Amino acid sequence: MNDIFRIHAEDSVAVALHDLAPGDTAEGSGFSAAVREKVPNGHKLALRRIEKGESVLKYGWPIGRAKETIEPGCWVHSHNMESQLEGLEHCRYEPQWNDLEQKPPVCFDGYRRTDGKTGVRNELWILPMVGCVNGLAKQLERLASSRLPAGIDGVFAFQHSCGCSQLGDDLRHTQKLLKGLLLHPNAGGVLALCLGCENNRPEDMQALLGEYDRDRIQFLVCQECEDEIEEGLRILDRLGQYAASYSQRTARRIRFVAGIRKQQRAV
Repeated sequence: MNDIFRIHAEDSVAVALHDLAPGDTAEGSGFSAAVREKVPNGHKLALRRIEKGESVLKYGWPIGRAKETIEPGCWVHSHNMESQLEGLEHCRYEPQWNDLEQKPPVCFDGYRRTDGKTGVRNELWILPMVGCVNGLAKQLERLASSRLPAGIDGVFAFQHSCGCSQLGDDLRHTQKLLKGLLLHPNAGGVLALCLGCENNRPEDMQALLGEYDRDRIQFLVCQECEDEIEEGLRILDRLGQYAASYSQRTARRIRFVAGIRKQQRAV
């Protein structure tokens, strides 16, 4: 194990890797030094004679100036080394401002939701709260697409395989992702499609949403209704009428929300 470490080959000092005592022979990588003075752990040990006024080299660069002649093996610290910063010019911050041309704000046409967010599309979304209802979600998407009111850009079901037997952080991550989709401003109306026996319970999702627009986001628990397709279409009709009440308005760019839709590839 080495006793000292020289950072750069041209350094005139090495760093003590533990406390050094007078009379020790401090071993480095390919060199050694006889210790004349006590040198604390982490402090500098002179590797050669450093004349008074000479720069002390560490990292290959001057870090100070010897206040007195320093013999090899001596401790190098503030008692025998001083700064070389005197005489340096101090800079002053004197900005020169340019008169920039005032430009009109960048705007876009979007749909302003009741929570203040603005989307660029006005769609109906069907979000399964559990993967077990993916088939029903796609069936509702197909049936509802032929009965959309004017002003709706389409109806889309987002299938996934989560929400059934998840626990802990795994379930919480799924709930956070679903919350983001439920509140996304591109959806003028959202049907949250539940089965009724999943770990991702509808009451937990509603609590996670907090205060939300219950006209825009509606939940359907399939096990609590006699005909989930009929009830699902009834809810989608209400959501469609509600979403159709939105119209495009000019909005500032700061309200723009961008997202990524993953395109599923048929196998």
